[in-house]
Amino acid sequence: MRDTSLLTADGVRFNSLPAAEKLPVSTTLSASTAGIGHAIAVQLLEDGANVIINGCNTTGVEQAVAALNNRFSAGRVLPLVADMSMAGSENIAAAAYPFIDILVNNMGTYALSDFFSTSDEDWQRVFEVNVWSGVRLARIYIKAYWNAVMVGSFLFLARWH
Repeated sequence: MRDTSLLTADGVRFNSLPAAEKLPVSTTLSASTAGIGHAIAVQLLEDGANVIINGCNTTGVEQAVAALNNRFSAGRVLPLVADMSMAGSENIAAAAYPFIDILVNNMGTYALSDFFSTSDEDWQRVFEVNVWSGVRLARIYIKAYWNAVMVGSFLFLARWH
């Protein structure tokens, strides 16, 4: 039987169930209209997953969804317009897509200054976006999985420029 596990762009494996045991995989991918998030979305789509594209700009999300649905089977890419850096946006995600198989938190920001001159306020904003956005998403989805006795994968990406 062919290996149907999913790979992220950096080779991390998800959901290594045999094909006969797999349902269509749904992935919520924060900050995925461009850049690294978009590249991960493409890889997941190539590996057979359905992907929920997230961004805070309606036009950007619609354009990314349309382009990916044109490239892959229509209906495999769904939109989620919500600013994941803001508390409460996780509720928008969970209301629109209550159950997912994979959560990739790609949301991140950085301060445009060197390490030593970055202000406490800038550090707080970086922490708020890079850590709390993922914690809020994971918390709401993990709770749903525990309540439904399901299995899923959660991936946090972190970077500092």
